[in-house]
Amino acid sequence: AQTYTKTEVDARTTVASTTQAQGLTSNTTLITPLRLAESFKGSNQSLTPNGFQKMPGGLIIQWATISIVSSPTSYNFPIAFPVSCASLTITGLNLPVGVVEVMNPDSITATRFLASATGGQIYKYIAIGY
Repeated sequence: AQTYTKTEVDARTTVASTTQAQGLTSNTTLITPLRLAESFKGSNQSLTPNGFQKMPGGLIIQWATISIVSSPTSYNFPIAFPVSCASLTITGLNLPVGVVEVMNPDSITATRFLASATGGQIYKYIAIGY
């Protein structure tokens, strides 16, 4: 192990810019607590009713409010998962809530899912993928 003086450490390192922190690609810059918080913002998140949050490492969480109808209908995620949707949970908001049916596991793709519901109620979903 080598030992460096503060001057040597300062000469060899820089603090990440917001852009570098959000890009999550540099291994030659330091990230401060402020830059860590900023790394989750920008194009890595959309905190809207139909939004998403990208996490370091590739995990993405998405959510939306939708009206599921009785015939099989395609519902798009706010953004495409780069690889796959690993989990989809749908919750009813109206009482009585109809029964939701996601058509089959193959109907859940990186961009959308097919679903139908008795009663055509309002639902929220959360999807997790990578």
